[in-house]
Amino acid sequence: MHTLFGSIRRAMTAALFAVSLAAPLAHAQDPVKLTLWFTDSRAQYKTWLEKSAAEFRKTHPNVSFEIVQMSPNDAYIKWPASIAAGNQPDITWMFFAFSAWVNDIPGGALAPMDDVVNALGKEKFHPDGLSAWRYKDKYLGVPYTRQPFYLFWRKDKFAAAGLPAPKTWDDIVNAAKVLHKPEKGEYGIAIAGKNDWTVRQNFELVLYSNGGHLLTKDGKAAFDNDVGRKAIDIYTELFKYTPPGSLNAAYAEVNRSFATGTAAMAISLPVALSQFHDANPGKAGQVGALIPSDAGLALTMQNNKGWSVFEKSKHQAEAKQFVQFLYETEQYARGLEASALGGLALYDDKQAIEMYFDRVGSVKAYPDVVQTLLSNHSGYYSGIDWYGQNPKGGLVGSKGIVERNLNMHLAKKQDTAQTAQAIQRELREIFD
Repeated sequence: MHTLFGSIRRAMTAALFAVSLAAPLAHAQDPVKLTLWFTDSRAQYKTWLEKSAAEFRKTHPNVSFEIVQMSPNDAYIKWPASIAAGNQPDITWMFFAFSAWVNDIPGGALAPMDDVVNALGKEKFHPDGLSAWRYKDKYLGVPYTRQPFYLFWRKDKFAAAGLPAPKTWDDIVNAAKVLHKPEKGEYGIAIAGKNDWTVRQNFELVLYSNGGHLLTKDGKAAFDNDVGRKAIDIYTELFKYTPPGSLNAAYAEVNRSFATGTAAMAISLPVALSQFHDANPGKAGQVGALIPSDAGLALTMQNNKGWSVFEKSKHQAEAKQFVQFLYETEQYARGLEASALGGLALYDDKQAIEMYFDRVGSVKAYPDVVQTLLSNHSGYYSGIDWYGQNPKGGLVGSKGIVERNLNMHLAKKQDTAQTAQAIQRELREIFD
């Protein structure tokens, strides 16, 4: 009975939402141009969005799109700059940790997306993914995918060296040392060193998996302690066994080193698996994925991305319609496919997920790894940690606190204690 009433209620909600969005369109076919910012610079994403926009125009011929693609680092600067200038986009692909920060910039309010969430079916979203977007009694965005960082390792190389399957960071450090043979062009591990978001998120796997945090539950700086300093030391030790030039390595370089077989391990998003499979289709099953821990914890960096619409958009109704369109089964499957395991679904459209899995070869080649990736939703994001959604969280990334200090440390411009103290001090400047 409850299921029946729930189905009826969802149907009525969807119908009312459709009517509410249709009302502003009553002025026949007035031309509408939607500006969409996609804050990830991988080319396949823009191709997917352009195709989705073309599909949307078949039923909304008066709507055109300007799709602007940029890197996350650029987005940190362009969001506040566009708000200050009053020319923010209609739609933005948004990191959940930045949504409260952007929302609270004067003039930067994000439109409530509760109507879209309810129309799509609130119960179809992963509860952790959805709750992450809740701020000031509204959903600042609609969750789309999550992006966890893992340690990927070559089973064949471990076996050839007589190394057991790793479990702890001590295991990873030892394996990196054993497998590091620069005279043969072989390196123990690929991790980022560049002053870029990748080094922060690589490092956060080490930090969170050992029980560390940047913030306490009540929003106080919590990094300069034994766990934080140990995480720095682990990352520094691993960095000794990276390919040459790793001080300038970021996301693309890490994945390339692993895919080409140059590095025996890598810390990256699951897209590293699909890129490895594309480059090495004959090595199916030879990669493992885990969250190493010296504390028995399965916690990692969990980014959560989704779609937001700016309150000041002159075309909110059309913008929300397009966002909702991206969750239709075929569109959602295509979006997941474009991510190439770079994003794991937060919206439970089983048909779309099955379609996606059927199209992506790495899923079939590594079913055990994919199951590991899908089963773990536990983790944090810098500036959010276990404190939760807040208007200051975005400053941790936009100011580059962790990545800048780690880069300086890896360049041997400051030691472990100085690095931990600097990160702690800059966190306090934001949150205290």
